[in-house]
Amino acid sequence: MTRPNSLRSLGVFGAISAAGGIVFTLFILAVIVVALAAAVDWPYEARLLPWIIGVPAALLCVALLVLDIAHLVRGGPPKARAQIMDMQVDADMPLPEVVQRAGVMFAWVFGLFAAVCLVGFLITIPVFIFLYLMIQGRESVRTSIITGVAMLVFTVVTFHFLLRVSWLPGVFPLPQEYVIEWLNELRSLLRIEG
Repeated sequence: MTRPNSLRSLGVFGAISAAGGIVFTLFILAVIVVALAAAVDWPYEARLLPWIIGVPAALLCVALLVLDIAHLVRGGPPKARAQIMDMQVDADMPLPEVVQRAGVMFAWVFGLFAAVCLVGFLITIPVFIFLYLMIQGRESVRTSIITGVAMLVFTVVTFHFLLRVSWLPGVFPLPQEYVIEWLNELRSLLRIEG
């Protein structure tokens, strides 16, 4: 006796749609694991940031995988979800639209990685957040600027001033070097120890 919502009754398209979230999560988990593995040989200060972000992100991906696989095994595709992060998805969405939305998300992620490699993490993060909120999130300029600046302040205070992270240079290291030089002068001006 088969269940009415079983994976077998979904057909090929339904099975692909149902497994799409799992495949996407597996891909993101693989990227995180590769990044964590690459950071193993870095100096302690440099590897601290990827590990602080990567380990919880990997654990969350594993938890999401377990939940999605359990749901598939129990009763078919995941239920329609109003919004998953920035990508609205449900089981009835046409495959071309799902592929297009996934492509946009992958482009943002790869764009972030490319920008970090080109100009460094310190400059990329606030610029990325500003652009993502403006373009993808369709937020106001004011909200995007405030959020980007808040992330810059958080990054500088937490990782540069408190944890003294050694920022790896990008392919074009000069912009980040200028920012780091200015921040070091600010540190001595504010008499921040470390």
